[in-house]
Amino acid sequence: MAAKCGYPLKKLFVIDGSRRTSHSNAYLYGFGNNKRIVLFDTLIESCTEAEVISILCHEIGKENL
Repeated sequence: MAAKCGYPLKKLFVIDGSRRTSHSNAYLYGFGNNKRIVLFDTLIESCTEAEVISILCHEIGKENL
C-alpha cells in the first residue's frame, strides 16, 4: 500500500502492547525518507486484514495533511 502511494515507508513494526494495555493503537514516526509505522499486537488481533490495511492508509494519510 505504501509503495502504491509513493510513501517512503522504511519499516513496519509490531509491538507487544498487550502487556501494558488492552487498547489497540498505531502510530507513525520518523521524518524525510525514514518513515516507520508501528502497530500494537492488540490491533492486529482484533481487526480483519482489510481493517488493518485501512488503519495503515489512515497513518499514511495523516502525514500528508
